[in-house]
Amino acid sequence: MLATIPTLFGISLLVFGFLHLIPGDPALAILGERATEESVARVRAGTKVSCMSVPRQDFLALVESEPALALRMLRELARRLSEASLDA
Repeated sequence: MLATIPTLFGISLLVFGFLHLIPGDPALAILGERATEESVARVRAGTKVSCMSVPRQDFLALVESEPALALRMLRELARRLSEASLDA
């Protein structure tokens, strides 16, 4: 179980980076160029997509200074991944 923490943290950073480094709407980036307005609205509603941009260095500094925050983020990510795998 403890060995999965670095993997989950890495995944969360990749997803976070993906959603923040790609310009434009995250829901549109997930669906692609051919997405209809209806499908984009469905993704926004279903995933509750909301983004806040935090510069990478600021985020890393925060995680380093507040390890409890990183653990809470990992727990939430693990919960959501588990929930998603049960729904699939």
